[in-house]
Amino acid sequence: MPRETALWAIPAVSAGLLALFALIPRIDPLRGNIEAFRAEYDWFIVIFTAFLAAIHVGILAFNLGYEFDMISLILIGIAGLFYYCGVLLSKAKQNWFVGIRTPWTLTSEVVWDRTHALGAKLFKLTAVLAAIGAFANEYAIYLLVIPLLATVVITIAYSYYVYQQLESEGTNSGSA
Repeated sequence: MPRETALWAIPAVSAGLLALFALIPRIDPLRGNIEAFRAEYDWFIVIFTAFLAAIHVGILAFNLGYEFDMISLILIGIAGLFYYCGVLLSKAKQNWFVGIRTPWTLTSEVVWDRTHALGAKLFKLTAVLAAIGAFANEYAIYLLVIPLLATVVITIAYSYYVYQQLESEGTNSGSA
């Protein structure tokens, strides 16, 4: 991309995302639930913004002639972001914007809680593997993409499984 665009693109995206993150707790129909984990939510915003700032500084430094492994920088940043996503998932209460939102987690607080407990562990594991990938050169992409895809598929399938189990037991009333 042109240099002028590169100078403002990531900061502009960051500003837009900050505005969106500030708006989410105000427009969520279950905004009270977001307030229950608001400290973790706010820290996610800080960490996400720091991640984007680090990427921006890395791009600027690289283009100014500083030689370093940009992929490793990105993977370490992603690892930190994913680890904190695990922390956030462990605290998140049912809402429409933050967390693992499947039809089954949005229907039942029990399904939400169980899915997020598993998802939190899987995101943290994915973070560890992504961090290892930062030092694994040609295997880096595999240590990021495969665990991430597995985490997504497992959490979606698990939310469906838990929902079906509760339905078959007749205990899926929607509350924890």
